[in-house]
Amino acid sequence: MELPAWLLAVSVPGGALLGVLLTLVVTRKNAQEANRTAQQETLTETLRWAAELAVSENEAEARLGVLELVKLGEDPTITGREQDLIDAALEAAQYQDKLALTVAESDADVIFSDEDVTFLDEDGIVAPPAEKEAP
Repeated sequence: MELPAWLLAVSVPGGALLGVLLTLVVTRKNAQEANRTAQQETLTETLRWAAELAVSENEAEARLGVLELVKLGEDPTITGREQDLIDAALEAAQYQDKLALTVAESDADVIFSDEDVTFLDEDGIVAPPAEKEAP
């Protein structure tokens, strides 16, 4: 049984086209998965770095770490698990500050300004400190 010439002329290029399209779909899916994995690894590394800085004894590094953790928490692409890790790191930074005050002698003077405090609004987003009124 011999196939008509027009069927042969359509089926060979059509089959090749389907093969190319299938390859493109699979390749694109693999590239998206690799991109997601790379973004996840970058986020994890940044989270680890910020958490280490947040509990640093150096005040400038600790402030940078806390601010970075807050910014990471505002990222809409993070998952609930990552948000839990960010919250835990922020709590650890607060605990370290309280521990340092407890360890300090009872007659130690603790002085801080509004610039040293991070204010969060009801949504947990960093709010600017209130403007100081001129005397």
